[in-house]
Amino acid sequence: MTRFNQPYYTSIKTPIAQDISAPSFYNSLSGTKSIEGISEPITITMGVNQQGIALSNGSPYGFLINWTNTSGAQQSVIGYQQ
Repeated sequence: MTRFNQPYYTSIKTPIAQDISAPSFYNSLSGTKSIEGISEPITITMGVNQQGIALSNGSPYGFLINWTNTSGAQQSVIGYQQ
């Protein structure tokens, strides 16, 4: 349940890969997950560069979060993985 008492669910759109041998194994290298059933569904893409483009190899910068706000405008945030 959300803080507004709405039910939601998550799904993995593409497999999430992690390098568990790396010191920061909790940082995902690739994959896509979504949070749905809420008024502003969210898509999280792991393993992106600083421009938010998913990498097919190399060391990713972080992750990208996308959603459409209540006004219908597309929003996004690129987060850094340590």
